Amino acid sequence: MTLKNLNNSYKYRRIYDSKKSESLVMADSIGLKEDYEANENDTLSIPIIIQNVSNGPIQTIKCDIQYNESVLFLESVEVGNLTNGWTILTGDNVHSVTLTTTDSSISIKNESSGNIFNLHFNVTGNAGDTTAIYPENIDMANTANLHGSVLSTNKTVDINNETTVPSEDDSSGNGGSGGGGGGATGEEFENIASKHAQVSKVAAGEDVRYEFSEDDIDLMTIQFTSLSNEGQSKTSVEVLKDTSALVDSSAPGKVYQNLNIWVGNVAFNEDDMEDPVVGFRVSKEWISDNDVEPSSVVLCRYNDGEWTQLPTEVIDENENYFIYESETPGFSPFAISAIYEEEETSADSTTTLNESLEDRLKEEVENRAENESTVASGFGILLTVGVLMIIALLIRR
Repeated sequence: MTLKNLNNSYKYRRIYDSKKSESLVMADSIGLKEDYEANENDTLSIPIIIQNVSNGPIQTIKCDIQYNESVLFLESVEVGNLTNGWTILTGDNVHSVTLTTTDSSISIKNESSGNIFNLHFNVTGNAGDTTAIYPENIDMANTANLHGSVLSTNKTVDINNETTVPSEDDSSGNGGSGGGGGGATGEEFENIASKHAQVSKVAAGEDVRYEFSEDDIDLMTIQFTSLSNEGQSKTSVEVLKDTSALVDSSAPGKVYQNLNIWVGNVAFNEDDMEDPVVGFRVSKEWISDNDVEPSSVVLCRYNDGEWTQLPTEVIDENENYFIYESETPGFSPFAISAIYEEEETSADSTTTLNESLEDRLKEEVENRAENESTVASGFGILLTVGVLMIIALLIRR
């Protein structure tokens, strides 16, 4: 499916192709049955409906779906009830779809109406955004390999100003496990300072890189090597005002910025990535104000109920920022944090002090034992001498 931004909308359009007979009408219409509303960060499934098939049976359907890419991100396409058992073929772009069957028993018969395929979207737009959705470049063929035309119906999707919060089970697929990145994440709307989303092409063996340059986000890059040919992958980042609602405790140390990072979609997940690396920056002013060393900054990741400090190193600096890179095994809630060195020094000092006290106590006990032994020995000698003197006096008498 070819994706284009929409500047003009229309309700119906008749599609023709050089291979089609000018007079052959394959159905009354194809498209959406109604308008839709969705919330920010929501997921949305839209069925594409064919009405009143004619000159069938139909065995091949091709089309492009047009909509505004800045408002919606297409996760996947699946067969509908009228194409159950058909084959879906995709090209280099996951949106280029052909539905076909060679089994005449499941071809779409004349006068049939229903769902021919389903579109699964993530909402990437903001409240107040709207987009038209309609199929274009429709090519339908019947079992006699004759091609014809069909009306395309145009509907819209409007984005509301609410955020859908899924159940704990729903959010774990995107959050705690570190996978996913599509749809509502479960983060509290009031805790989100800003949201950033990008889409990139992915191909097996190639490096994928997302770059962020906005002032309100200190995440700079996300990169990995793709192990799969899935066409496209999306990254979604939520810059948070405070600790993520998806975690049970705050990150260790002095937190600089809390983030939720999701990378991938239904067709492309962490199993399709190799060597993920996150690049970020930390303000030199913040480091100075909080009296921390640049080397004490780490990226912390929350996964499986606990925070983990990821391998992090300073790779560069400029006038205002130190630049870092950190290796991560997956994506979920994160925190850029500084681990104070004095905390570690204090812990070491306490341990040393305890060990010193124990040694002194042990030495004192041993000295007392020796003293008691010495006193007891001296008393015994004096007693013996006294007894001998008494015996000597008795003998003299």
